[in-house]
Amino acid sequence: MKKRPTIILYTTNNSRMCDLARDYLRVGGFNFDEINLDREKQYSEGIYARAGKEETPIVEINGRIVVGYRPEVYEILLEGSSKE
Repeated sequence: MKKRPTIILYTTNNSRMCDLARDYLRVGGFNFDEINLDREKQYSEGIYARAGKEETPIVEINGRIVVGYRPEVYEILLEGSSKE
């Protein structure tokens, strides 16, 4: 049985790359939590430290961090995961 991935999308306002990452996950049918770092600033310092840079989108898939809109990397990390 495939395991459903844990996905957190960290975004900022007015970011085309964040929009693309969100659309990729939605179109793919994946469930994810979204944290807007402009509205929820308490998460900024921690995720930027983990990511190694202050750039969005940041997509956390099963604890692994991907910085930027990188669908080819998302695909690899989501391979074999269940969408439900």
